Amino acid sequence: MLNRVRWSSFLYPVFCLVLLSACTLTPEYNRSQVDALVSQSFVQNRDNQSLVTAAKQVDFKAWWKQFNDPLINDLVNQALSHNYDIKLALANLEEAEAVLRSTTGDRWPKVDLSLSGNRRHFGVAGPGFSGQRDLVTSYESALAFSWQLDLLGRLRSAQNAAAADFQASAADRDGLLQTVIANVIRQRVALAIAKQRLHVTEQIVASRQRTLDTVERRYQRGVINSSAVDVRLARSDLYAALSRVTEFTLNVNLAQHALDILLGKPPQLVSATEQQHLNPLPTLNAEISGVPAQLLDQRPDLQASEFRTIASNERIGVAIANLYPDLVLTGRLSLNEGNLSRLFSLDNLIASVAGELATTLFQGGKLRAEVDAAKARLKAQASRYANNVLLAIREVEDALARNHYLSKRIVEIEQQLKESRLAESLSQQRYGRGIETLLTVLEAERRRQDAEDLMLLVEQQRWDAYIDLQLALGGQWLDDTSLKLTQAAQ
Repeated sequence: MLNRVRWSSFLYPVFCLVLLSACTLTPEYNRSQVDALVSQSFVQNRDNQSLVTAAKQVDFKAWWKQFNDPLINDLVNQALSHNYDIKLALANLEEAEAVLRSTTGDRWPKVDLSLSGNRRHFGVAGPGFSGQRDLVTSYESALAFSWQLDLLGRLRSAQNAAAADFQASAADRDGLLQTVIANVIRQRVALAIAKQRLHVTEQIVASRQRTLDTVERRYQRGVINSSAVDVRLARSDLYAALSRVTEFTLNVNLAQHALDILLGKPPQLVSATEQQHLNPLPTLNAEISGVPAQLLDQRPDLQASEFRTIASNERIGVAIANLYPDLVLTGRLSLNEGNLSRLFSLDNLIASVAGELATTLFQGGKLRAEVDAAKARLKAQASRYANNVLLAIREVEDALARNHYLSKRIVEIEQQLKESRLAESLSQQRYGRGIETLLTVLEAERRRQDAEDLMLLVEQQRWDAYIDLQLALGGQWLDDTSLKLTQAAQ
């Protein structure tokens, strides 16, 4: 009965301390300010369907596969397997996970095991001392533990902060994966457009060469209204077109270099044969309608920003808990024996348990200043998070607007190109019959060239806008195949 009373008197305060360790001083996290920013639809939305229906319809998983373009699919797979920015992000995530495990370990007891042995000599020096000494040998094994009870949740808040940091790193990885995929598709488009611009310019060179030949024949035959000035103007336009061929050849090589780096390989030289291979782009359906603003919650950068805000909030609890005492329980079990073979006999067991309550009495206001600093960091991170949400909304609005208006502009440029081609053909016919001046022909050729080039540039802008919209909306991009490639890269 006496032993039961002793154990209950020991366990009761321990039980109370365990309950106390479940408490926390961390403020409650609140994101109402951000929710108010994303609770409505976008201004540029062109669809009146309900937000709930729209949210169910929008699926971003492996969205680039909808184009049925084997080249895009292959390039994305290569980047997921070999891109070094992705490898770096995966390594950073591994580090964050290790830090989380380390922080979690702080909440568990620490147990140490030691084994030792020593030999001491004893003897008495003096008159008549025979010089004989006693030799004493002893062995000791000890098992010691220490456990810092998590009073007021300091360790738990630190663990929650580390967990939020890990989640932020995971979101950063997802954001980087999306950026790499988007850049690969963007560079595939840029390379195709550069090749097409080169191809169109080479056709223009051939056309201006024919114009120059016609002008030279007319001048050599002494046709009325033909002069050396006409020959010089025609040659000038030809060399201008040749100069653009050189420019676009350079652009093709630079676009290929950028794509190679994204694929994790050294830049390669684009051969003349490869320059002629246009890799035509698939048809782009740029209209995405009925997009609810709540989809912004799927953006990895906003997820990372929120997790960092949560981590800052948890660290306020850590700073406040530092104002209060720490309680550490320690214990020790030891075995001491002069005979090694009997060292682990329970008759030699010695046990002890102790508790230590420690706190800092004076540090010149340092701990309270750390609390104020933690609260200020939370305010800064919360403002950064809200501002990131606003910027994200703007990115979506801009991308929606560009997708809508660039689609209209393509239709208008198609008509411009059609008329410029007809004007060029008509001016050349009239010039051949001697009823039109060379300046009119050259002007018609320039306008056709400008329309051809503008069509390709706006087509590239449409692709960029579509890619930007996918990035702005976020979402889960990777399907099972893409996930396996990313994991293999790790």
